[in-house]
Amino acid sequence: MEKKEQPPHILAVPTSPEHWSDSSKQSYAYQSPPREYTDRHYTCRHCRKAAVFTGQEQREAYEVRKAYIWQARVLCAECFATRMQIEAELLGCAHRWQTARAECNADTPFLRRWHGLLQQHVDYGGSRDEGNTHMLVALLRGREC
Repeated sequence: MEKKEQPPHILAVPTSPEHWSDSSKQSYAYQSPPREYTDRHYTCRHCRKAAVFTGQEQREAYEVRKAYIWQARVLCAECFATRMQIEAELLGCAHRWQTARAECNADTPFLRRWHGLLQQHVDYGGSRDEGNTHMLVALLRGREC
């Protein structure tokens, strides 16, 4: 007799809605909260790999880091880490531009790098920065490739 293949065990992690963020406590979910967090399977929007938002990760996100309760994962851990790195580099570019604009304006590789990071940020689900994108396109127009 063949054994039926069992689905993977899903660890249920009890919820503690009193530890949710203030904004989550204002949501409908707080009025009738789930009793437990269970693994949520999803596909990464960037690399299309299968990923899991585990019950324990949900507890960490919603009760410790105070993320909004309806927030859902859309990037796998690797792509999320890449997005965070891109965002950190974008902050560095913006800071450098604010503190040394004339020097940056003459630094074509820096301008190209910043422009590329803005495009990558959108690829990883970040918001489009139209202002800086247009500025960089204008500054790069006419420069050698």
